[in-house]
Amino acid sequence: MTRNSRPPNGRASKDKGYAFEVHVKDLIRTIDPEAARNGTLYGPADRGDIDSPLLDLVIQAKNTKAISLLNVADAASAQARNAGRADWIVVHRYRRGDSYAPHERNLWTVEEAFARRLLALYGLSQSGVMVLAPRGRDLTEAERELAAARS
Repeated sequence: MTRNSRPPNGRASKDKGYAFEVHVKDLIRTIDPEAARNGTLYGPADRGDIDSPLLDLVIQAKNTKAISLLNVADAASAQARNAGRADWIVVHRYRRGDSYAPHERNLWTVEEAFARRLLALYGLSQSGVMVLAPRGRDLTEAERELAAARS
């Protein structure tokens, strides 16, 4: 094995993970300027990698070669509970090539209930309805508004 083909040591892996967290945080800051990395602030009561007061959800960034999707989803769900939040997102780095891909090349994982609300709000926005959804709005309200906008 040549010097350049060795697997990264622990520090190099942590550096890549940190760099990806910063990459995701920078994207979230385009929506929420107060978004910040949590780092190791909460110790064993982990609250996710990125905190976004405006979005009110837990964001976990993963920059690994292989991911156990169910384990990562379980961990993100537990971190959301630690933070007192219902919703979570896991961002997986799209690892084709060596440079950081644009945001649209990374893979985003969400729970079904959250995905349903996103899809309903997306449908509202595509129908020309201005979407200003207060927190805690349930899916049926969004679905009713979408149906009314379409009729």
